[in-house]
Amino acid sequence: MLVKAIELRSAGKTGQPPCEVANHGCAELKALPALYARFGMILASGDGVTLSHIVLNGNRQGRGGTPAYAKCSTLEDNSLGMNGAFMCSNCTLSHSVAKNALCGTGFLVAGAISNVSIINNTFAENGVHTVANLWADGLTVHDAPNSTFTGNTFIDNTDIDLIFGGCTSCKIQSNKIVHSANASGGAFAALMIQKWPTTSGCYADVDVSHNSIDCGPNRLCGSGIYIGSESWYPETPYGTLTPGTTSGSIHHNSIVNAMNGLYIAAQGLTIYQNGVLNAHGVSIPNSCHTPLVSATPYVVSPTSKDIHFMGENVDPVMKVHFSSASWAGCIPNFPF
Repeated sequence: MLVKAIELRSAGKTGQPPCEVANHGCAELKALPALYARFGMILASGDGVTLSHIVLNGNRQGRGGTPAYAKCSTLEDNSLGMNGAFMCSNCTLSHSVAKNALCGTGFLVAGAISNVSIINNTFAENGVHTVANLWADGLTVHDAPNSTFTGNTFIDNTDIDLIFGGCTSCKIQSNKIVHSANASGGAFAALMIQKWPTTSGCYADVDVSHNSIDCGPNRLCGSGIYIGSESWYPETPYGTLTPGTTSGSIHHNSIVNAMNGLYIAAQGLTIYQNGVLNAHGVSIPNSCHTPLVSATPYVVSPTSKDIHFMGENVDPVMKVHFSSASWAGCIPNFPF
């Protein structure tokens, strides 16, 4: 546990490019099969911790049948399958890799903290989408106002690649999310802006922009961007709770090869100029086991309020991209 402000980095890597997933030449922390530690190999609880050019390898391939695996597979405690966590303000993770988490997440930003920077990292192959309860996010952020999440790459993370529970005045920009053709590397959604019952769900003044999402040749993301929570639980994220107003914007993101481009069940946000291609019109497997199709790239839940689409939803050309439907209680791309 890191309880005071320190910097941990690979020797000789100052100013170097980010670590690669393989053949990286960086210091690597690899979980032993017997690892049984909540939040994984690194837990930073002291403010001002910096991790740079470090590889966190959860070794999920070598941990089958272990006590941690048992806790994951029954959802009793998925923190035992995580690689590492920040529970600290003013902390930075940069130029690093979090891969092969057993379950839960590649990396967790936990609790109500602020001024976190997650920059130029790779989150890869965390969890397994096709094994019940062994899926994992790439990066999980509970509630982190005034924080920055930029320039990161996400590859085949198997719950949600990048997920937030609240992020007031945050920058979530220029991240890249990709999926291969392997069903075990699929995801329920690539990017999720939502609210857990225990988090604020507040996105006032957030800027979610210039992120690129490619769900791969087999379209293995249920949604490219899922703005809401209602497929899982009846919570509503918001930019503002003042009726008739908006604060926080989701714009100029690109989504290709998803089952659905954007699902929106939120309030008080501005959402515009997001490019979508090959992101609707297919049957979506889901936890309700009922017919579910994204008829258009944008699906707007009837529960949404005060979402400003900058006129795109009424423009004669753009209007065909929008439809109304409820996915409440039905998790998209559910493989069982």
